[in-house]
Amino acid sequence: MGNFAGEGLGVPLLPVLLIVAAMPLHVASGLWGGVSLLWLVSYYILVTFGTAVVFSLAMLFGLVGSRSPLAKQQTLSAVGFAGLALLVMAPAFVTWNAEVTWRGFGTVSPLFNEFRNYSTPLAWLYLPITDNMLMAHLFTIGNLVIVAVLVWRMLLRKFVIPEATLVSKRLSYVGVFYLNVLVWGFFQSSSLSDRARLAGVGALLGLNIVIFLGLIFALAPSRQMLLDWLRYRRHSLLDWIWHDSSPSVVRSLLILPSR
Repeated sequence: MGNFAGEGLGVPLLPVLLIVAAMPLHVASGLWGGVSLLWLVSYYILVTFGTAVVFSLAMLFGLVGSRSPLAKQQTLSAVGFAGLALLVMAPAFVTWNAEVTWRGFGTVSPLFNEFRNYSTPLAWLYLPITDNMLMAHLFTIGNLVIVAVLVWRMLLRKFVIPEATLVSKRLSYVGVFYLNVLVWGFFQSSSLSDRARLAGVGALLGLNIVIFLGLIFALAPSRQMLLDWLRYRRHSLLDWIWHDSSPSVVRSLLILPSR
């Protein structure tokens, strides 16, 4: 465990030192250009938490990919994740912060006047997160922390037990509940029409279909684990729900005749 943490934190140490060395110049140029000091503090806090999430995903991607049949194509896998981070994660993160988290800075900084004039206010569970800077920051940082914790749970699980499934049954239930509440909350606003709420139901349905398809592979134990589970345990309903080696009903029926 110590070697894992040491290698994980030590490899990107040089880029981190370069960024830290450039921070004083960045802050000075921002203040010289009339940027709010409060926004600079917010910027570094959000970038730190966002980087932690991307770094955790990169480590998980590398750990899982190194033990896959395509392990010899590590360079291709690394390029693929880098493209995903640069083309999807980074733009989404910047867009969210500019239109939601930093929307309140429009009154103190000319950088965000355009976003205040053209972006739509966003609420979550009737809470106007775009109209309150503190609430917007707590919402964004809170979700980043939750995602980072979930990813690290998967990362530590695969590191300690390489043969284990990517996620445990309990963690999958927590993750599905979290994503459903998160998406459902965005459609709980007094400013939304009935048509928009209906679209939210469709969004939740599509989200759960995608989650279901992903969990089929993330929760699938190996054939040997399934055979051991079916041979040596007397199973109760709770075992089928909570035990990580428990198969789906269909898969268990397919395996039993081949034993």
